[in-house]
Amino acid sequence: MPTGEAMTDTSPLRSSRTGHSSAADPAAAATEAIVSALGDTTPQPEDVVFLFAGGGYEPRPLVDAGAAAAAPARLVACNTILGFVAGSGIHGTVALHVPGGELGMGVAAAREQDGDLHEASRQAAAEAKAAAGPTGSHSALLLLSSGHIGGQRDVVQGAYEIAGARVPLVGGAAASDEQMSPTWLGLDREVIGQGVIAVWINSSRPLGVAVEHGWAPVSGPLMVTRARDNVILELDGRPALDVYMEQRGPLAEGEAPFGWRTLDRPWACPPSTAPSRCGWSRAPPTTVVWRCSRTSTTSRSCGSWGPTPPRCSTVPARPSVEPSNGWAVSHGPCWSSAAPRVRHCSARRPPPRRPR
Repeated sequence: MPTGEAMTDTSPLRSSRTGHSSAADPAAAATEAIVSALGDTTPQPEDVVFLFAGGGYEPRPLVDAGAAAAAPARLVACNTILGFVAGSGIHGTVALHVPGGELGMGVAAAREQDGDLHEASRQAAAEAKAAAGPTGSHSALLLLSSGHIGGQRDVVQGAYEIAGARVPLVGGAAASDEQMSPTWLGLDREVIGQGVIAVWINSSRPLGVAVEHGWAPVSGPLMVTRARDNVILELDGRPALDVYMEQRGPLAEGEAPFGWRTLDRPWACPPSTAPSRCGWSRAPPTTVVWRCSRTSTTSRSCGSWGPTPPRCSTVPARPSVEPSNGWAVSHGPCWSSAAPRVRHCSARRPPPRRPR
């Protein structure tokens, strides 16, 4: 979508708009992107402006400038690797202005305390729901979480306790650059290192929720027969690394050495410090599209981003679109409860409640 162009909207809701900036200065990048997204409209207190910042910007000046440009609307921000506008990848900053109009939107954030992402997500979801006001005919919950914390399943489970089965959950994790810099979230002028931001949306009209991962399978489905947290130990009863390499196969002519980059030295960092990026599959319902990024030659295991429990069907994958350096354009993780693709591969039943 061209910068500042309104999305097609035939409903009485005011149109949303996007903007972007590639300015090197973080404050200038945030301001330019948001001003472009606002166009000739005046932001209102019930509006939300999303700001996705690539390029390794310093968060404090970017968030401060973004909050000032978006005011009196709420600012929701996070860092990322790449944004998309009009089908093109943007390494700078991308902004999205979502007018309130007939939407009732509540925004809240919670910091992770003692590693408890479940409680942080639950708290953020509850506060966002309360801030959104009376429940509309249709609701959805959008979640943004810190990226380098693993345990994204806990984010889903905590929010689910508040939203229940009827409210779609959709969201993603902040992402850093190739140097694996820290990820961050921003709410208005607050910068959050580890935590969750929730945006509860109420509407009198149906809300469409969809997720796509951008990965292409390189084999048939495999069964995870043994796993520990985010380390897959066995596939189909055999060492995971051996099976993965067999399924990955040789590089196609002209293909970037993706397998080497992700297995030997992902992101030009030691394997022990580089979490993977992954996407989730649409079908079958309990299939995960998965990428191996950290390996152990001792256990012959493969590490992924989040927990992959046993009895979860998985498909080794490569990015369907790769830039010249061979790194993936698709970033994750992303998850949604609106379709049968939940992280713990038990889409046909709700996440279990944790003892409190």
